[in-house]
Amino acid sequence: MYKKIKIDTIDAMKEKNTEKRDILRVVTGEFDRERGRKGRELTEKEEMQIIRKMHSNAEELKNDKEAEILSAYLPQMLEPRDIRIIVKNIIVHNEFTGIQDMGKVMAQLKNNAEAALIDMSTASQITKEELNG
Repeated sequence: MYKKIKIDTIDAMKEKNTEKRDILRVVTGEFDRERGRKGRELTEKEEMQIIRKMHSNAEELKNDKEAEILSAYLPQMLEPRDIRIIVKNIIVHNEFTGIQDMGKVMAQLKNNAEAALIDMSTASQITKEELNG
């Protein structure tokens, strides 16, 4: 992801798209800062978390152009119906029975192979419904 964003930054400079260039420079700066803090290269999952957080912040601040640029680097999130299937499978497989198991379900969701594609606030709502249902 880092290399792609660097290439896209150069392309934005060539196109004189200063807004995209500046946003992508902030992204690479965040990657560099986090890499320095961790003392190693970032995983793709960690890079996605940084971009997702920046995208979320842009949406909260109603910065539509920034959110649009950042969304191009995010994978398509799972639909709620797909999240519900995953949650149900976790509940059934582990024989979870009530709301007291919510934390256990959420922990397994975060460790799921598709965790990067799951909106955790939607997953939390679905988990509550399934455990209360």
